[in-house]
Amino acid sequence: MASEASPQPEPIQSVDWRQTTISPRVRPVPSVETLGATVGGLVAESVGQILRAYWQSWQQRQEPLALSCLRLNEFSLLHLPAELFVEYQLRAQELRSGQPVLIAAYGDGGPWYIPTESEYPMGGYETVVAFSKPAIDQQVSAAIRRLLT
Repeated sequence: MASEASPQPEPIQSVDWRQTTISPRVRPVPSVETLGATVGGLVAESVGQILRAYWQSWQQRQEPLALSCLRLNEFSLLHLPAELFVEYQLRAQELRSGQPVLIAAYGDGGPWYIPTESEYPMGGYETVVAFSKPAIDQQVSAAIRRLLT
C-alpha cells in the first residue's frame, strides 16, 4: 500500500481527551423461544437462554455507558460501546470532514448491538437482540457530536 511505503511521522502538537455518558432505556426481555428463533438450528434454545441471561443483566445494570474521544493533533479516536452499525462511523466522519476519525467499539458489551433507529422496524438478528430501545441511536449520535465538536 502506498500509505505504508512512505509514512510521514508527525510530532504531537496537541492532545485532548473528552468523556461523556449516556443512560439508554432497556427493551423488555423477550422469551427464550423468541431469542432462540433468531438463531435457529440445534443450539437455538441454548443460545436463547444465554441471550436472555445477558439481556436480564443489562436490564438490572445501574451505571451509565461511558463514551470517550482521544484527539492527537487532528486525529480523533472514538471509544464507543457495543457493536454499532457502520452508520455511526459515517456520521462521525461527517462531523470531522477531511480529518481522520476512527472508532474503537466493543468498549462495553452491555447493550449488545446498537442499530440505528431506522433499522429496528426492518427486523433482522441484530435488531431483534439489541437490548436497548431505538432511542439509543439519538443518545449515541448526540454523544458523538459532543465528543467531536
